[in-house]
Amino acid sequence: MQEVVILSAVRTPVGSFLKSLSKLSATELGTTALRGAISKSGLSPNDIEEVFMGNVLSSGLGQSPARQVTIGAGCPISTESTTVNKVCASGMKAAIFAVQSLQLGYRNVVAAGGMESMSNSPFLSPRNASYGHQTLMDSIIKDGLWDVYNDVHMGTCAEETAKEYGISRKDQDDHAIKSYKRAAEAWKLGKFKNEVVPVSIKSKKGEIVVEEDEEYKNIIFDKVSKLSGAFEKNGTVTAANSSTLNDGASGLVFSSLEFAQSRGINPLARVISYADAACEPKKFTIAPSLAIPKALKAAGMNLDDVSLFEINEAFSVVVRVNEKILGIDPEKNNVNGGGVALGHPIGSSGSRILVSLVHALKKGEIGVGAICNGGGAASAMVIEKL
Repeated sequence: MQEVVILSAVRTPVGSFLKSLSKLSATELGTTALRGAISKSGLSPNDIEEVFMGNVLSSGLGQSPARQVTIGAGCPISTESTTVNKVCASGMKAAIFAVQSLQLGYRNVVAAGGMESMSNSPFLSPRNASYGHQTLMDSIIKDGLWDVYNDVHMGTCAEETAKEYGISRKDQDDHAIKSYKRAAEAWKLGKFKNEVVPVSIKSKKGEIVVEEDEEYKNIIFDKVSKLSGAFEKNGTVTAANSSTLNDGASGLVFSSLEFAQSRGINPLARVISYADAACEPKKFTIAPSLAIPKALKAAGMNLDDVSLFEINEAFSVVVRVNEKILGIDPEKNNVNGGGVALGHPIGSSGSRILVSLVHALKKGEIGVGAICNGGGAASAMVIEKL
């Protein structure tokens, strides 16, 4: 099989719900991310042969959201495009599809990523309404956050995980506070400068440029321990130790190593392996603990070989339970903050963690990105910084 490398990895800032990025659709955010990834790859849009983009809340976006992004980023009409929906793991699965296409020699250059505008996700009305009062459904909850098998919010599943694995309220709150502090420190030290591309928004007052994540500033530490449970009375999962509703996009350009060498491009990283895993829908929270060992086994590695992990913070309990099951050192995990503090635009988060991982690693280090998804599953990827 062809060896696959990452030529570039970028993301937009993550906007808070109905805030800085809410005037832009998911496809507009995705276009910004893809355009930025191509610009930093050393290639032109004409070189991109195929694009995979993750997106969960597609209602109202129009036909083939990935195709809209591809054309919007300036790629030729001949560039094929596919939209991927694996709920929160959509962006990661898009990246895996890109890697597989390259490994098989089917393509030379493929872009992948994810996008979401939760601010613009519509309410759904029943088509067969003819008379009387009707109830609107929130597409964010219906299509993004609801366990259809047990008819519960995914936060309820998180509560069950906390009880089963003994993850206390304090464990979760401590994690959330650390995530916010790590994100603030990362921005202060300029650790995101190479991964974040600015977003331009036209307004009546002129062009507005958003260059920084918004969510990590929305925290009052003294109030974290005083919040009530968000999903159960006396529950431990709260608004503070859960990820938020967000807008954002991310993109990566992959190629075969042979192609990169032929163009004289020095890649950022190489892809070593990847894996998917599935479990009971209500236990989606622990799915990364199944996917990570599979990916490491495929790489011929073990946990001790890994310098950094990026495990998506859907809830603080997700991170803490997977660290507990696998024995991962928290000091190696989400070192610049994660979804709780940075935000979780669900279609983008799987590729966002890859972007952040690529830039957090040092030359020669091994990194693992993993993300759980609704329905009871997870995807993971192992990379090496070059």
